[in-house]
Amino acid sequence: MSESGPDLIVRVREDLIRAGFHLDDPESGTSVRAGLHVYAVDSGVVVHWRPSDHVGALPSRGDGAEPAEQTLRTAVHLALVGLLAQAGHTITQDPGSGDIIVITRLR
Repeated sequence: MSESGPDLIVRVREDLIRAGFHLDDPESGTSVRAGLHVYAVDSGVVVHWRPSDHVGALPSRGDGAEPAEQTLRTAVHLALVGLLAQAGHTITQDPGSGDIIVITRLR
């Protein structure tokens, strides 16, 4: 069950940290170039994963399979969706970016 406002972003961040994800921390001024970025929007909380610059250097299978970055993006997305749903959040996906949006519960 998702909350609204500041409580929602706090809960989402706590759920992700408890699961072992490293997040940027805008309140402390700590920002990570790669990894998870969690921020509030009007409809809820966005969870965005940015791969490191080194992902492109991963070897490709060479058989027409997806590039490594897309494979990793899919795996991270599925892990995040599963975790957030298990934690009781209502989620959707931004159709343009593919980012996960934890939806604010209407009161």
